[in-house]
Amino acid sequence: MNAKSLPEAPDKGAKQSERIAYSPKEFGGLFGRSATWAYRLLYAGTIKAVRISGCMMIPAEEAHRITAEAEEVSFSSGGGR
Repeated sequence: MNAKSLPEAPDKGAKQSERIAYSPKEFGGLFGRSATWAYRLLYAGTIKAVRISGCMMIPAEEAHRITAEAEEVSFSSGGGR
């Protein structure tokens, strides 16, 4: 097997808490939401998943991407809602 086709070894200086993928339940928990919310995003095509050893996992990049695409909430002082 060609060495270029193998994934790179994790950086020895990387934090142990840095994850490369999350289960739908864990992904939902990152945003204070449920696993159902994560599955809805998956089935709508908003986020992508991969299968690792038969388990559906959501790459950490998806969390970074949807966070970067999030809209800023602004509160106006004009009364109303």
